[in-house]
Amino acid sequence: MAQRETDVWTEPTSLFDMVPTDFAEMAKKRAADFADAQTELIGKLQEASEQWLGRMQVEAKSANDFASKLAAAGSIPNAMTTCQKWSSQWAKMMSEDQQHLLADYRKFAETSARLFMPRVH
Repeated sequence: MAQRETDVWTEPTSLFDMVPTDFAEMAKKRAADFADAQTELIGKLQEASEQWLGRMQVEAKSANDFASKLAAAGSIPNAMTTCQKWSSQWAKMMSEDQQHLLADYRKFAETSARLFMPRVH
């Protein structure tokens, strides 16, 4: 009995040949979305890193200025005034740092969530 051509099984050339076309397109789109989210997350991490490095430099300069002013104070009342001004400035900087940290965390969380959840188009 002659074997029909449709009965012959051939090896698929790729994984996507084994699944419906719609599923393959969905998988390709999901992989592209995942790669985009990863790229965006890396960019946000780099941006935050640069921002925090700049902030550390500002804080180091502030501490250096404080030490110079304290050394030049010359009297206890001037030293106390210098300490009060610096502590006020330091508290303001810490508040700003907290706001930046929360904003960075929110950006990272939103971007990271896209690594695990597909976008709705």
